[in-house]
Amino acid sequence: DVLAVVHGVHHWTDGRKYTGDWLGNKMHGKGKLLWADGRRYEGSFLRDLKHGPGKITWPDGRSYTGSWKDGKRHGPGTYCSAQGEECLGEWLEDGSWVPVQSASGDAKGGPGS
Repeated sequence: DVLAVVHGVHHWTDGRKYTGDWLGNKMHGKGKLLWADGRRYEGSFLRDLKHGPGKITWPDGRSYTGSWKDGKRHGPGTYCSAQGEECLGEWLEDGSWVPVQSASGDAKGGPGS
């Protein structure tokens, strides 16, 4: 059996809403996921996980734009704090972060510091 990618919308009882591509019953391809607490992710999915290029924003103004792998930040990306400071770096699957530089030109600090 060959499954086709279809576009659709799904609402969960916990308040999440997904609009985008589906393969079978999984988020797969380009889409937008909104949470009840105000978080939003727009980008690529692979079998229900954030995977490939995407951006997540939090209600307090923080954001991350960059690469994802298996639902985790992985690869090059930019984290922006709620105060507007940008940190450029390389994220690893284990959650660690290797700074490249901040917008001010230094490599100190990091996401959440």
